[in-house]
Amino acid sequence: MRPGAAELPVVVLYDRDPAWTGEEKAEVTCLSESLAHGLEEAGHTVQTACLEDERLAEVMGSYDPAK
Repeated sequence: MRPGAAELPVVVLYDRDPAWTGEEKAEVTCLSESLAHGLEEAGHTVQTACLEDERLAEVMGSYDPAK
């Protein structure tokens, strides 16, 4: 049996290049959040995290890649 969206949590990881302008960094954050919102509308539980985020280990700790 194939799992539904509710059984498949998603983490959206994104990165921001230090050389990017503030506008470019804001754009990638906005696009990542937009992607997450679309996945939520499809029924997924979603978290977003920037690779530089201090909470990255905490966010990733709740995801088991074997599942």
